Amino acid sequence: MKRYKVTVPNRHNLPQSFGVNEYDDHIKLSAYLSNNINSVDIPTQISEKPVTVVGADCFFNHGEITEISFPDTLTNIEAQAFAMCKGIKELILPGSIKEIESYAFRDCTGLKKIILPSSLKTLKQGTFAFTYLPDDVKITLNEGLETIQSKVFSGGGVNLGFTVKLPSTVKQLADDAFDPEIRVIRINYDKHIPLQHSVKAAQVIREAISESDLNDHIDTSIDLLRRIRQKYNLGLLNDHECEKLFYEEFYKGFFGYLKSKRLKAKICDNNWNLFIKDYNLWREGNTTPSNANESWLFYVDSEPASQTDKTCFFKLMESYSVPLAYFKPISDNCVFPSLHYDMYGTYMAGTVKFELIDDSGLYTCNNPIDKQFVLTDKTGLKAYIAVNRPAKKDELHNLMATAFVGTGTIDGYTSSRAREIYISIKEQQTVWFWFSVGSDDLDVLHHFPLWDSYNAFETERQEKIHEHILNLMYRIDNESHE
Repeated sequence: MKRYKVTVPNRHNLPQSFGVNEYDDHIKLSAYLSNNINSVDIPTQISEKPVTVVGADCFFNHGEITEISFPDTLTNIEAQAFAMCKGIKELILPGSIKEIESYAFRDCTGLKKIILPSSLKTLKQGTFAFTYLPDDVKITLNEGLETIQSKVFSGGGVNLGFTVKLPSTVKQLADDAFDPEIRVIRINYDKHIPLQHSVKAAQVIREAISESDLNDHIDTSIDLLRRIRQKYNLGLLNDHECEKLFYEEFYKGFFGYLKSKRLKAKICDNNWNLFIKDYNLWREGNTTPSNANESWLFYVDSEPASQTDKTCFFKLMESYSVPLAYFKPISDNCVFPSLHYDMYGTYMAGTVKFELIDDSGLYTCNNPIDKQFVLTDKTGLKAYIAVNRPAKKDELHNLMATAFVGTGTIDGYTSSRAREIYISIKEQQTVWFWFSVGSDDLDVLHHFPLWDSYNAFETERQEKIHEHILNLMYRIDNESHE
């Protein structure tokens, strides 16, 4: 086998550079080396030999690519070959494809059309995970597909509502192949018959997390982190890019897994000591919950999580070297402006905690819709809310279980401009508001006494995240050298 670099033109006669492995009878693309071309054409042959394989991580994180064509000589696409290629809009694979490895197209969030050939027999784990496909995506799974493995279209707990039509040739379908909100239809001759497995896939997952499932997830996730470090050590990523990708992978591996199991941690001053006690009990091998009536981990409907799921949480902490201090709650009541990223761009959001002394009847009113309420915090701050509608089922904002959606203003946090506000369920005497922050709010925030405390907390939080990621990278490097 020979390794070398080659440059071939695309359809627009622009030079495309590849790292290749040349074998006796075929070519494998091992790395895509260009970074300024939108249209990529994988060549049919190089050195008069057919290109049959796109290697693992070959096009990893090439977000500049918007369209790509595949030759009919291609038979294999290896793991993560096109991971994080967020600009690709259409994926039309030729009939020569025989195998697509796990997570090959994960995080390809720009996809709007997917056509898979009948030559493909198995969709492997996580093939299109975290692609967050739109409702109107066009997915064609041709006759001939037989097996669909776990988390093929997983969105990490984000509710996805598109439809997948399965060919009649599908014989094996993992229970967690699709997220609960995905509509799965079985094509059987001229009739559309719901596939039996989809019933279980559409239910809220409540069963205990099996140890084998968790271990498989951790192994896959840690392997992705190793691949990032390998790219860094080869000089393909700089320090900033490596740390950014490492944090993204850690966040998906840890919090994305919890979301996929409909779990969320709600650690605050009131249960911080309980969290530490449960953690120490787990470290000592004691699986008995410290208090069955209290919790810091919940399902999305606010039911306390089982001890099995708490064990899952602690195993994730151990696997990702997450210290207890990472979850230390905020002691002050303060605003949390932060950047949130989605496929449409960025926006600023704020989350505010109120410890109520008066809700003016909002939570006891039989029909609060189209009525106005004044909610008063123990500090004297007031939120002026006009309720427009009840929250939808499982409607979450900032992991907050929403009760109502309305418009209004909040003393100390917003200007006098009314804006949409999401209002949480009331837990004891605590309620949270989630709202968009505009430029007109910044003068209010900067003059608010707790702004300094927020800045101090945010600085500490960023330092804590940075230190954790560096420690995790150090651990991964040491394990790779053993």
